[in-house]
Amino acid sequence: LDRCRRGRRVRVAGTERQADDYRKAKELDLTTGKRIFVASASFADHLARYIEWHRFEFPDSHYRVAQIAQQHFGDFEHLALAQITSGDVEKWKAKRGTAVSRASVAKELRTLAAVLAKAVSWGEIDRSPAEHVEPPKGLDSEPIHWYSRPELTLLYGRHNGQIWRLMANTGMRRTEALQLRVERVHIA
Repeated sequence: LDRCRRGRRVRVAGTERQADDYRKAKELDLTTGKRIFVASASFADHLARYIEWHRFEFPDSHYRVAQIAQQHFGDFEHLALAQITSGDVEKWKAKRGTAVSRASVAKELRTLAAVLAKAVSWGEIDRSPAEHVEPPKGLDSEPIHWYSRPELTLLYGRHNGQIWRLMANTGMRRTEALQLRVERVHIA
């Protein structure tokens, strides 16, 4: 029974029937795009190993990572690692996005990506299904406030109006204006 692992053929002990079953499953994998024959650890088993590893490596952040993993990764616990697709991760992300903020989803996605990346580094899967899944964009930021002409006129009329005029006409930032010294100005 031959199997490909990371682009290299590996011979595995087995019967002729097992080899035939594997070949048929692989043909279905290739024609349907779904992994049918999966010879990998379950996500639940890997997650348990990951949490133990994380407890030793990162004791300060372990409690929160373990909490995220145990409370929010249940969608994957019945799957083998090799069965999880990017589509599954995207579907999970969308589902979580209906329940919590985008920032929370982004944090949970980083944790899931770390769990799956560790499966790659431990040789349990060839590539992480979360590696190309983007975190949700934050929509909490406000647009930049631009001063209107009447607001600028008011600023120019106040104390230090010349400084405001210099900043508005050059695009200088507040800290740049505060650090400006006469000896640093070179008039060409």
